[in-house]
Amino acid sequence: ALIVVPINTALGIAAAWTASFWILTVPAFWYAGKPIGFGVLPVIAEVWRYIVAALLAGTASALVLRTAPIFGGMPGALGAFARIVADSILVGILYCAAVALLYGGVAPLLQFKGLLFEMMPGRKSRRNVSAVAAAVAEAKAATT
Repeated sequence: ALIVVPINTALGIAAAWTASFWILTVPAFWYAGKPIGFGVLPVIAEVWRYIVAALLAGTASALVLRTAPIFGGMPGALGAFARIVADSILVGILYCAAVALLYGGVAPLLQFKGLLFEMMPGRKSRRNVSAVAAAVAEAKAATT
């Protein structure tokens, strides 16, 4: 089935780009994992909740912003900046809520928070690097 959208609209261009991205992503993961016997289904099984959460957050925020435009009366660059900040906060809150709802808890959000803290410069990981290296070596030995 071919979906036709007006090509001269920004919405049409965004929709076409998004569709092409997802249409090409799944075969790309399938092809990339082929040499090591890694299929696309495990990837989809792990990421589908995040994709659905993003769609829910984007749709809900678009509905909220259409009914109650935040900072709609502020003209100029300051108004645009205020709308960007407010819209980003709204989408972020709705996304986190959707992830928590789809996972039945906040565990993925806490894992992400932990990852952010580990990536901070000057922070030491809570994990012992030698223990992680030993576990990786053990896993490699078990598979060979």
